[in-house]
Amino acid sequence: VASNVFRRKLLSGWLKEVVASSVQRDLVEAQDDCLDAAFVSLSGCAVPNAVKQALGGGNVRLAMLIAQALNNDIRYDLQEQEEVWRRMDASINKGRRRLYRLLGGKVEKTLQGDDRLDWRRCFGMLFWYGSRSTDAPIYESFEAYKLSAQRNIARPAIPEYPHFDVTGSQYDESRYNPESFSDICFHLLGLFCQREMLEQSGRDHFEREEGSPFHTNGIFSVLNPQSHTHRILDLSLSWPLMTVLEECNLPQSVLNGVVDNCMARATRFEVASGFAAQLESIDLWPWAIYVMLHVVDPPEQPGLRERAIKSILSRNCPLRRVESAHHNNTADEYTRSRLYGTRTSLNWDRSFANADPSDFPDISTDSPVSYRVMVLSQYVAELEFDCDSEHLPSSDTHEKLLAAQQQLEQAQEDLERLLVDDLHIPVEWLEEAKTWRARYIGNTQAELVHLLHCGQYDLAHRLVVQKVAPSTLLEGWTGSTFSAEKMAWLLEDLSTLEAERDHITGWDGVGGGALFLQYMRMFDEEGASRQMLVNQLHVKLSADLSGLPQLQRACLQEIRSRTRSLLLE
Repeated sequence: VASNVFRRKLLSGWLKEVVASSVQRDLVEAQDDCLDAAFVSLSGCAVPNAVKQALGGGNVRLAMLIAQALNNDIRYDLQEQEEVWRRMDASINKGRRRLYRLLGGKVEKTLQGDDRLDWRRCFGMLFWYGSRSTDAPIYESFEAYKLSAQRNIARPAIPEYPHFDVTGSQYDESRYNPESFSDICFHLLGLFCQREMLEQSGRDHFEREEGSPFHTNGIFSVLNPQSHTHRILDLSLSWPLMTVLEECNLPQSVLNGVVDNCMARATRFEVASGFAAQLESIDLWPWAIYVMLHVVDPPEQPGLRERAIKSILSRNCPLRRVESAHHNNTADEYTRSRLYGTRTSLNWDRSFANADPSDFPDISTDSPVSYRVMVLSQYVAELEFDCDSEHLPSSDTHEKLLAAQQQLEQAQEDLERLLVDDLHIPVEWLEEAKTWRARYIGNTQAELVHLLHCGQYDLAHRLVVQKVAPSTLLEGWTGSTFSAEKMAWLLEDLSTLEAERDHITGWDGVGGGALFLQYMRMFDEEGASRQMLVNQLHVKLSADLSGLPQLQRACLQEIRSRTRSLLLE
């Protein structure tokens, strides 16, 4: 009983607060009619104001009755008085009779025909003046309101946003269906009443029948964006609300409504993934990852959360300029505009396509770190393009480029610190995501570096023997774009893979990494050791190469030709 009284007190305080503005608005229109003004004040449980308004009109006895509005002891007498007036067909003022009905507990009769009352005031009047006692459970008033709304006596719980006309008697019925969604506060109140009813009955589940006042879809009605906004895809409130409700120890029968557990898990994932997509669309993708970290993998879909997070990382995680100790400079095939370019932010759109290089971006330290990386990346790419297009770039432009690159490096470090230290994303996931991004933009050098970093040696080996090694060696042989640095990179990468050869498929096979490594080491040997390596290569290359990719096959054919020449020397 004590808990019921306390809960009713809290709910009454909230109702008074949320209806105060509409009560004050209606009081302005009813100021010439003291009885109507008293009724309006009572619709917001402003009993002292209603007493003053009754006294202002000389209705002393009525004022004394209004002062006892929340006392159930006078209801029977007032109901008898109103019944006497009805039998006598007395010409009593309608406003006075309506007040007597309200104070006598016949709330539904006072709600009919009054279009000023929104659903909160209708529910509040049933709660304040229609409850059987001051410690009655809240769900009884909630059930009474739902039944009144179903009979078109009380106003339905229409969401209050501009799409609906909530101040008049008409609303767009084609767009509003109380069976699918209502005001979010109504749904939250319904969830509480369901739990209260379970507590009162001592049961651990609640059987809801079709047509029952408590026949709802549980938490999913609350999460429907249409319950609080006209933007039907806006889940910015739905996801935080879902996480809070799940920590409120609500019974599963209340949380899940009339759907089964599988559907419940699917809907929770849809809400989380939808909100994450919203955050990602405005370049707040680290916080999209934060949202997805709260997802729990369903038994029938293990690894769902990991795949979702890796997908977000692969679409957004930028590549760093310095990616490894032996890749200190940007590779020739690094396409700068594609490497540093990211999607344009929807909220912070700043394009540097026509920007003056002297216009260094002023980025607030309070800006999201992902936004800072995006803006600085665009700015660095613009300055690099300006330096490449000038025969002798100005010292001012060069200094600005160095300063911008330093800021970009710092922003990227802050971004990775946020992901790894704060969100606890495994470093391997970041490296794998960078691998996907490098592959997307066609940057084989960066792709190889990140494959090695994340320990995917089999894939790294395949990339080396099919693309990196053939292209590097062929370029060196033709002399078109020979790079001693690339040769050193290739040798170091092959040496790294050799240490993991037990985990690599086809390392010693035809066209495997062992063959390329043996060929590159051959030139460091002399005499008999070199001749032995040449003989071994000749034997390996005598195999059929027709099943290999074109670039790899062409490189191996050239190695076969050069090896044969060495044998003839």
